[in-house]
Amino acid sequence: SSHGVARGMLVLWEKHLVGRVLDTTPLTCRVMLATDSGFRVGALALPRLYDQSVPLNSRDIGVLEGTGDRACVLKWVSGEAVVDEGATVVTTGDPATAFPRGLLLGRVSTVSRGRGPFPKVDVIPFLNPRALDSVVILLRTEKP
Repeated sequence: SSHGVARGMLVLWEKHLVGRVLDTTPLTCRVMLATDSGFRVGALALPRLYDQSVPLNSRDIGVLEGTGDRACVLKWVSGEAVVDEGATVVTTGDPATAFPRGLLLGRVSTVSRGRGPFPKVDVIPFLNPRALDSVVILLRTEKP
């Protein structure tokens, strides 16, 4: 906290989302990892052959939730959305929380389409947090 770090700030490694700051002390902070149970962020699975000139629909957007066991699930994605195994999952961005769009989260490992309207999409994160030796915390700045 002595360097301006506060609860809720994003923790990154390059363009990869590691998690959010949970608590701070003057010299340390505790981070909720993206794989932790209770972690949620707006996300979407980019089609493997994604053309940036083609906009993605709101039906493609879901919520990435940590499962607590080094994995994640992409929930609430419409059954009409194109979600393939191997697709890259990124953040959608949220202007209300200043959450940036396009941070890397993981890769779709399996897609199970059952009888319900939403497929079950399992995501394996790109990062192993135990292998990180440094991270960056995005500090908020006040708007002029």
